[in-house]
Amino acid sequence: MADHHLGYAVPIGGVVAYADRISPSGVGYEAPIMDDLWRYAAVRHRPQEPGAGRSRARVAGLRGAGTTSPRTATSGSRRCCATTTVLSEFSLAELQAEVDVSVEILHRTIEHFRDQGKRVVVIGHSYGAFLMARYLSHHGPAAADRYLIMAGRLDMPEEVVNGFLTGTPYLFPDGVTPTAVPSLAPPTDRELMEWRIAGATGHDRYTERLADTDLQRIIYVYGTLDDAVGRLTDDEVGFLKSRGATVIPIEGGHTSMFEDVEAVQRISEALQE
Repeated sequence: MADHHLGYAVPIGGVVAYADRISPSGVGYEAPIMDDLWRYAAVRHRPQEPGAGRSRARVAGLRGAGTTSPRTATSGSRRCCATTTVLSEFSLAELQAEVDVSVEILHRTIEHFRDQGKRVVVIGHSYGAFLMARYLSHHGPAAADRYLIMAGRLDMPEEVVNGFLTGTPYLFPDGVTPTAVPSLAPPTDRELMEWRIAGATGHDRYTERLADTDLQRIIYVYGTLDDAVGRLTDDEVGFLKSRGATVIPIEGGHTSMFEDVEAVQRISEALQE
């Protein structure tokens, strides 16, 4: 999924890569593939016949802010169903249940390609990074070969989580200090949807939920001046390293890992290890 694009009712399966390229927005590309991925969410495909070797890798990519559940599509987004729901009335548990729809679709998509004998690499940036932390807390890392998590947090400050849940977004101007963003007008339904879903996804303390999880398959990349989610704290970095994850700091902001040639090279090399 991608930031500020229409079509948030498209399932996360919609951003699974093709054999040799990635569709970063997951909105409207290759309708037959989208239809197939809806079926993956409902039917567990059988494993490939014995004797079939592992072949070209499949990459699942998650990016941006939003939800994949049809129940939370709002009038500000392209509709996927006949009815809409007011997210301001959802409890935290209900919001997280919507997030977990995405988690389950992602898991079944990974399993589908794994059962075909593919090498599976899951890539998440921004909201996708938070969703991957939740995925790992539900399913662990065993299903995929590698997880590349970029520009997320494990323990988002409580005031930021509560702000998003109540309709007040936050930024980190210096990469460290959470600062509420004043609004000149009430948020639209779509903005409130994105903020509340983001708050629900980042609510849990993932250093606690992943405390007993082996994270050796994880590559975690963060910008030291990330104004969108803040840089990882020393405690978050220490936790990741203690669980075996590879941690790569980049001098820059929220998208610095895509903009710096040396950073891209470091990430590429880590994925090959």
